[in-house]
Amino acid sequence: MKKTTQETVAARAERKRISKIRRENALKAIPPDILPAVTRLTKDLVAATVGSDLRQIGYIVDAYYMTQEHRIALDSQLREAEEAQEPSALLVWMVRQLETLEAQVKRALDAWSDVDPLASWAKSIVGIGPVISSGLRAHIDISRVNSAGQIWSLAGLSGKRWVSREEADAWVREHGADLEGAAAHFDRSAESLLRFATGEGQKLSPKRLAAAVARRPYNAELKKLCAFKLGESFVKVSGRDDSFYGKLYKKRKAEYIERNAAGGFAENAAEKLRKVRIGKDTEAYGYYSKGQLPPAHIHAMARRYVVKMFLSHYFEKGMELEGRPLPQPYVIAVLGHKDYVPYTAAS
Repeated sequence: MKKTTQETVAARAERKRISKIRRENALKAIPPDILPAVTRLTKDLVAATVGSDLRQIGYIVDAYYMTQEHRIALDSQLREAEEAQEPSALLVWMVRQLETLEAQVKRALDAWSDVDPLASWAKSIVGIGPVISSGLRAHIDISRVNSAGQIWSLAGLSGKRWVSREEADAWVREHGADLEGAAAHFDRSAESLLRFATGEGQKLSPKRLAAAVARRPYNAELKKLCAFKLGESFVKVSGRDDSFYGKLYKKRKAEYIERNAAGGFAENAAEKLRKVRIGKDTEAYGYYSKGQLPPAHIHAMARRYVVKMFLSHYFEKGMELEGRPLPQPYVIAVLGHKDYVPYTAAS
């Protein structure tokens, strides 16, 4: 297996080498004045970015990821074209421009995150760079949260589901504008439901309560940033000895794998089959049907665990920087755990 893996890595490296040569040759055939390079950031523009507020930084981070997604899609098309014929010089140029643009935006965010204390701390963590640290800072207003659990909810990691408008409408048709009842039934805060239902001086009504219930209970961009980009960053550095969160991911995943093999997730597997239609010819169904979770599910659980741990530490550090008293972690105060690791252990 190890030899096969090494051969696969070697073959991939050789394909990348050949692809690079072909792309370079394609560009050499085009005069530079016809395909000019992207204008690079000036020191003044970088300095101006340092003065940006959190809302502006949020827009820049979102734009960075949109550019990255476009570049990845275009690069995939270019690889397909390379397999059939010589690469198009214009496509090669477009990919290079997007790569340069990404690097320039990252440079600006690196400068911004250097001067923001919380973003700078996050960037010091192995696996987190200037884009993720800036995105976290832009989407999480520490001054407005009082617990790590609130950040988990904001990032879509608390387990609260997004209720459809049809389901919300059906409930209010039966129960009317019962604020407390809706909060209990849909696992929402009555205070937040009232705020969204009566915004702009409106009176509480069944229709407005239904709209508040059906409102997405998390920040979509933050969820993408935390659950996937941040989580996968920790996975990528899990082989490094200096990666606290990477090693934590590996440890938790090993525990989950052992528990899964012993049937410890049988109820979870059964519930998955009850709630989700899974093709019987899929590998996932094979695992669920025998009372186990598939590898991808185990991976996602371990990744989710380590992200929530980091966000707990992020909250601790943020409270410290603001000089606010730190409440006892939920896992200690409510669940009675004694093995919680403070953020200082990860720094």
